[in-house]
Amino acid sequence: MVAFHQARLEWLTAMDMHVAVTVGCVAPPEDLFRHAVTDLETLPRGVRRCGPLPGVARAEILEGDALRTGVVRRVHLTDGSVLNEGIVEIAAPSSMSYRQLTPYRFPLSLLAKSARGRYTFTPTGSGTRMTWEATIQLTSPLAYPLMACVRGLFLRRMMTGFLECVRDDVVRAQSNRDGSTAS
Repeated sequence: MVAFHQARLEWLTAMDMHVAVTVGCVAPPEDLFRHAVTDLETLPRGVRRCGPLPGVARAEILEGDALRTGVVRRVHLTDGSVLNEGIVEIAAPSSMSYRQLTPYRFPLSLLAKSARGRYTFTPTGSGTRMTWEATIQLTSPLAYPLMACVRGLFLRRMMTGFLECVRDDVVRAQSNRDGSTAS
């Protein structure tokens, strides 16, 4: 009984919130990694506004011309805000990790301080399992209940939409390639 009550009250001390989504695809990890991680045009197409969460308007690399460990990716959001993300690690074609360097804009800044994220591309017998996971640092344990609603109603849907966009784009490109080589 004590463990049950502890689990129910755990949010009172939580300062981090985790979210992860996974989508399967018949394409190889190399194609999915290239499209999801290194093609900066994919973010605006795939990360769409969802409820109170802004989508991505555009993304750019601040230092150099290639996404690699140590560079900063600047993400312009559809609400006019800008987030800088430090690329922590790139291990092509299996993963990419990033951390948020700039704060969120109001009103999200009332709930969350920053985030860390990771994309992984795991080969399966029939293709690849793509996962996008993020850990959000909350401003206070009191933000947990509201942020849990945002996560459940909007954030998971937004993240899944991005992975589905990646999957659909890559499968469409493969289909076009296969159709053009068959002729």
